[in-house]
Amino acid sequence: MGRFRLWRDARGQRIEDKLDTLIAQNALIMKGLTQALKKEDRIMAEIDDLEAAVARCETVEQSAVTLLGTLKSELDAALAGSDADLKARVAALSTKLGSDSDALAAAVVANTPAAPAT
Repeated sequence: MGRFRLWRDARGQRIEDKLDTLIAQNALIMKGLTQALKKEDRIMAEIDDLEAAVARCETVEQSAVTLLGTLKSELDAALAGSDADLKARVAALSTKLGSDSDALAAAVVANTPAAPAT
């Protein structure tokens, strides 16, 4: 006995059976869609978290590059008018900071994945 009682003959029973089957299939489809939407919500939350982590890394990397560049500039400025020994030591530090800054920038570029092709 189906959900609908439209007819009392065999033809009506077949129609009721088909309607019951369609209702059951519709329920399964709706359940699948609900699960897919929940999964999509989880994936989007993970993408949001990943984007935030990438933004934090970019900020930290840029801060490190800026810091090294600023220190190098300050050391270069300190070289003006200092004695020969101090001048040589500060020049060596300035050169090292410049190369460290370049190495950091190169490492960031080398370890940054290429943008996906669209």
